[in-house]
Amino acid sequence: MSCQRLLFVIVVVLSVQFIRGYSDSLHHRVNRLKTFHGEHPRDLNDAKHFHESLKARSSAIRTYHGHRHTTHTSYSSSLLTHPLFSQSGVSESPIIDPVQFGADPTGRNDSTGPLLDALEALLGAKNKRGNMQMASNITNLGGITLDLQGGTYLISAPLVFPELVGNFEIMRGTLKASKTFPPERFLVEIGNHTCAIGNQGVCNEYINVHELYLDASHVANGAINVRNTMGVTIGPAVFVTGFVNHGIRVDGGHEAMISEVWVAQYFWNEWPSQGSIGGIGVEVNGPDNILFNIIVFSHTLIGVKVGWTPDIHMPTKSDKDWPGCNMLSAIHVWNGGPKSVGLQMDGPRNRLVDSYIDHAYLNVTNPETLVVEDTLFLDSHAVWNSDGSTIIKHIRFQNNIYSFKNDN
Repeated sequence: MSCQRLLFVIVVVLSVQFIRGYSDSLHHRVNRLKTFHGEHPRDLNDAKHFHESLKARSSAIRTYHGHRHTTHTSYSSSLLTHPLFSQSGVSESPIIDPVQFGADPTGRNDSTGPLLDALEALLGAKNKRGNMQMASNITNLGGITLDLQGGTYLISAPLVFPELVGNFEIMRGTLKASKTFPPERFLVEIGNHTCAIGNQGVCNEYINVHELYLDASHVANGAINVRNTMGVTIGPAVFVTGFVNHGIRVDGGHEAMISEVWVAQYFWNEWPSQGSIGGIGVEVNGPDNILFNIIVFSHTLIGVKVGWTPDIHMPTKSDKDWPGCNMLSAIHVWNGGPKSVGLQMDGPRNRLVDSYIDHAYLNVTNPETLVVEDTLFLDSHAVWNSDGSTIIKHIRFQNNIYSFKNDN
């Protein structure tokens, strides 16, 4: 056999093997397509046609989202055909992106409607979680997340997470109150005052809020209000500003953890008159909470308040039974001037350690079994008060440092 004929035979054999391999590969792809998509192409031509239809659908989706991102139109029922959704309209993804609902991530246009639709999808996940329950019939949402994806969203109504849901989070972006935001409301509201079930008196459990910039625009009451919830985590990396009355407020419930949070009613280059200073940076009206690595600055009347507010109802607990037992560590308050309270601590069994009270003062009412240790008072002091209903006793106030500008 000549060399040319031998070479021809080798080429033919290799070609046949290549064709067979390609055919087997294409058959394998067809099987994967029909398994993944629930389709069943009949032959190779049918498979090719199906593949082309998939490309067309993908192109249509990209075109659709390009239009949504450009116009920021409102969410409509047609979005139920989006791949994030099942035919029932319930989210199939553990990540909820508000942009997919028509929200404007630039903050130029009001995104209240799309964000409320995204919130509805998040809460609708309970229909997909089977019968997953936490304590006291609280529905376990399985860690589903409202992810703002670094966007800035202008809102004219609060994001309300109702009672009896838990194990979800909101993160990574900015919420800003519009000029028409209700002045008595918070940007984010979790739970409510009236729901209190079980022996713990709570209706929500394990909720995480982190990596957020919350701007109340000097219109909204505050940024975050948590009510009758157990195990909420606020932080890390939460910045709160522009509130009227409260930056972060926790009412009832217990075991909240607030950490790595910055709170400023005004920016440091804004100087309201001393007479116009008002509001509370962080207020906790509940027992057994942990506040850690918190900085409150720029002009609130009270930096951090831990205690009992009479207008907050806590089931099975009277004022005299108030348990306290809050732990504060690494708190830095420089929230105003000599008329500002850096830290207000009311009730028994609270502890303040390793903190820094900076040009404000510590105000303690009815202290009992109180610990204040290893804290720096810079141009500051402590004030002790009693309303006569309790006896000041079991106080440990030691190893603190006082420093004044006129020290010699």
